[in-house]
Amino acid sequence: MIVKLNLECKEHEALLHYAEALGVTDEDIAYAALHRLMQAAKSAEEEVDKDIIETRDGRRRNLSGWSDPAHSVNLHENRGHVLSTATPWPR
Repeated sequence: MIVKLNLECKEHEALLHYAEALGVTDEDIAYAALHRLMQAAKSAEEEVDKDIIETRDGRRRNLSGWSDPAHSVNLHENRGHVLSTATPWPR
């Protein structure tokens, strides 16, 4: 089964930067996010349901906060690694 995820350009860029920082694919991150969401729904279904609906409604008006290029940095140093691409994601 294939599930499509439509992202704005800036959202996809943030996803790719995060994947690159981790050495994984964007598909790996999407699956991990879905896995965490489904696990959280087991213990907090009403809260997760509300978040899903609010996120859907918010996307109609604005880009997600994690896609904001203003939060990215030119060089990120953490645990001895340097990322040369602009990314807000730690390594």
